[in-house]
Amino acid sequence: ALNHPNCPKPTGPDVDFGAPTILVDRALAGQLLLGGQKSGEVHALNRVTGERVWTQRVGRGGIVGGIHWGLAVNETLGLVFAPISDKSILDFPAPGVAAPGLYALDLDTGVQRWRYSRESRCENSESCEYGLSAAPIATNDIVITGSMDGFLEIHRAIDGERIWVYDAWRQFDAVNGVATHGGAFDAHGPLVADNLLIVSAGYSDVGAQRGGNALLVFEVIDDGG
Repeated sequence: ALNHPNCPKPTGPDVDFGAPTILVDRALAGQLLLGGQKSGEVHALNRVTGERVWTQRVGRGGIVGGIHWGLAVNETLGLVFAPISDKSILDFPAPGVAAPGLYALDLDTGVQRWRYSRESRCENSESCEYGLSAAPIATNDIVITGSMDGFLEIHRAIDGERIWVYDAWRQFDAVNGVATHGGAFDAHGPLVADNLLIVSAGYSDVGAQRGGNALLVFEVIDDGG
């Protein structure tokens, strides 16, 4: 199906590293190199020796995740955030039960501190996948994710409570007058700059994701509280 004539059939699992690694400072372990793998595992390595400090599996893995595009870290809270899609696609094997969601792991031990998941809206839809594939972003107090079924969400970093959600599956009036609609959040994920949250909505490269052409900019308003 993917025109790889030299690959075995059935196709083997897709478990490479697609996400960038992250270097963090820890008081006891020194600098750790974090890597998220498409097998559904997060690894922490000694950055000098490459020795594995811990590994934690949080998903079953697959061609678009496990951890697909990136991790995020809050060093003050001692947390690394791992988005999981666990989508199966084509003839790539993905054994086990899918566990899509956002996972917060302890930086020192890999132990799961919290998990956030929600029901998909993809039932009976031909252009819908769900779960988290896009890279998240973390600030001092929050972590921001975009889902493959079009929800942009902000969570409290300490416990995962969802404090804001925006549904991007809609039409928009664009500033340049082009017909614009949102879709799946995937790939690079959101960006935070000063009091702005910037993200693109609409990605349909892999599977039955809903495409789009929206660049969305949100502003955080200081209410004086």
